Amino acid sequence: MMKDSLSSKLPYNLKDAKQIIWRRTWNKPAARFLGTFLGLKQRFFNTVLRRKNELDDLGQSQFLNDSFTNFSGSLRYHLFIPSNHHAGMSLLVMLHGCNQDAEIFSVGTRMNEHAEQLGFMVLYPAQSGAANANKCWNWFKSANQYRNMGEPAVIAGMTKKIMREYAINSRKVYIAGLSSGAAMAYIVGSVYADIFAAIGVHSGLLYRGVNNIFSALAAMKAGSEQAGQTSEITEQELAPRITQPLIIFHGDNDQVVHAQNAIDLMAYHHQQEFFKQHSHHESEKNYSHTRTIYKDANGADLAEKWIIHGAGHAWSGGCVDGNFTDPKGPDASFEMLRFFMKLT
Repeated sequence: MMKDSLSSKLPYNLKDAKQIIWRRTWNKPAARFLGTFLGLKQRFFNTVLRRKNELDDLGQSQFLNDSFTNFSGSLRYHLFIPSNHHAGMSLLVMLHGCNQDAEIFSVGTRMNEHAEQLGFMVLYPAQSGAANANKCWNWFKSANQYRNMGEPAVIAGMTKKIMREYAINSRKVYIAGLSSGAAMAYIVGSVYADIFAAIGVHSGLLYRGVNNIFSALAAMKAGSEQAGQTSEITEQELAPRITQPLIIFHGDNDQVVHAQNAIDLMAYHHQQEFFKQHSHHESEKNYSHTRTIYKDANGADLAEKWIIHGAGHAWSGGCVDGNFTDPKGPDASFEMLRFFMKLT
């Protein structure tokens, strides 16, 4: 009789027994910790498996949409993966300008087309309307001008996430942008020189000496008065400007960001002796341009500056399906990738 009574209280099988034990111990701290650990572990393996499946999908490029969050904030992004993707690829981070988003920027610059041909992944972080009503990057705020702070920290964290998940070559990671995105690209590339091997700036400007909207507007109108000044700049901050390659594009008829900013930025970036090599290119149908190549004493390329004569505030050589583009200029997207590729 006792045996039957006891049997009636036992679980039907071992699986039921485990479930009963789990329920009875779930409120204990050790069990909660174990559950959290197993959940995180499963999420990690799910992510790895998802990325592997993406990379195994050979023969078809992809344009993914996702988000990233860290201690400094949260941003959405698009990621272009070329059809020939493989471990060890190059990565370019592209920052859009005001009144743009990641998708329209990718269309207007035609960067994905070139990335498909040349074997680049392209990451497009997207500014939110909550952070800036015009979706400008807030490069002019001091909270966004340093390492481990503000928007630069989110962009850098996002970049490192993509590098890990897609096995990007750590020596071939670059950053570029247009207008406010160009100013932010220069900030992020400079303060995270351990991540970004080179910087591309299109119609951008120098952030030094700018810490509010009024000083930003003044710099946009006439150039930065801080060009070439190194006071209050630490040795750690100075190093990236000397060593990192830089390519600049700017239209000399830009009515939004004055072309003087291209001159100021280059002067600030390379405060050392260098050799200049000028070349002027005429065109009957398109804009003429002057390309200046900066080399060190050993002949190694340090930087390039492209001034497009007659061009306004627009991505040179871009597609009319986007905004802030001008197809009549030299192809800035191709030239940036060409510049980055020859560095490593």
